Amino acid sequence: MLRWLLFWLCWQTSLAFAVELTEPALGERIEMLPGASGTRLQTTLFRPAGAGPFPLVIINHGKSTGSASAEPRFRPLTAAQFFLARGYLVAVPMRSGFAGSSGRYQATGCDPAAEGLRQAEDIQAALRTLARRPDVDPRRVLLVGVSSGAWATLAAGSHSLPGVQGLLNFAGGVRLEGCPRWQDALAVAAAGYGRQTRVPSLWFYGSNDSFFAEPVWREMFRRYRSGGAPADMVAYGAFEHDAHALFTSRSGLDIWETPVTLFLARTGLPVATRFPEYLPPRAMSAPAATAFAALDNVSAIPFINEAARATYRTFLNKPRPRAFAIAADGAWGAAWQGDDPLARALAICRRGTRQTCRLYAVDDKVVWNTGLR
Repeated sequence: MLRWLLFWLCWQTSLAFAVELTEPALGERIEMLPGASGTRLQTTLFRPAGAGPFPLVIINHGKSTGSASAEPRFRPLTAAQFFLARGYLVAVPMRSGFAGSSGRYQATGCDPAAEGLRQAEDIQAALRTLARRPDVDPRRVLLVGVSSGAWATLAAGSHSLPGVQGLLNFAGGVRLEGCPRWQDALAVAAAGYGRQTRVPSLWFYGSNDSFFAEPVWREMFRRYRSGGAPADMVAYGAFEHDAHALFTSRSGLDIWETPVTLFLARTGLPVATRFPEYLPPRAMSAPAATAFAALDNVSAIPFINEAARATYRTFLNKPRPRAFAIAADGAWGAAWQGDDPLARALAICRRGTRQTCRLYAVDDKVVWNTGLR
């Protein structure tokens, strides 16, 4: 009986993974592209309807703490939808050693310039392959990155890659906290990239970024421009609980949509909406807080079993924005950060039930209505 139960749980987990693997409505598929040094890069493609050729956007992921191979496949849906609606083919390669890509992530010690250039090798390799596709216009390419992926994007931009018309840097950099004066080293490396870069870039940083304090990114930007690189900054102040999450948050679109649109127009890349069916939906609004129970009162949550309560305890330690949803038959769903975690938590819950799923907790408040018990 126990063996059968374990098989069923594994099957359910695999089924849930398969359900969220790709979104056909967004033309999403996964391909393995050649990477640097013979590696294979797990690459998510979002393709508009039609034959093309389409302008190309390559979106480059960051790195969380822990093992690179344990990172999930990066799926920046809001950004993908923004570009799909404007007729771009969107590629999101996982660099060597990350997620389902082969190879091994290798840090370069206390040299941030070398770190960016090494990571940029996979971006260059992906671009070479993608530019040969018949549905891609190799003359109209945009490189986008977040966090360490944005740092790699700036490094790639220093190589004058064919067809690349612009760079978008969302909170780019690498934290080398075990290294002396690593913030100064970042600024020096940025100056070096700037001396080699003539493609325009647009930088996005916030004042409450948990990775890079404002004096750090302002000095990086100053030094980058002093090297001769054409660059503009969008310093948007505080964003929610952490400005470092702007790009992966649905609500961040409200900040970056207009500046990016203007940047695309200046660089001669398409800005008109060609496929309105791809436009990202508005993020769900959080219900008002209720007095049902304290947030950390795990035993007060109705319906769910002990395994789900253990997951809720884990949920309480996850970064915001976050949401936890439940249904009357014990189904539940949890999501945090990324694109619209409220909608994602509800969607995960609905996969396990035919009952109505409702939000129990959002961020640091319980929103469960006692009338629904």
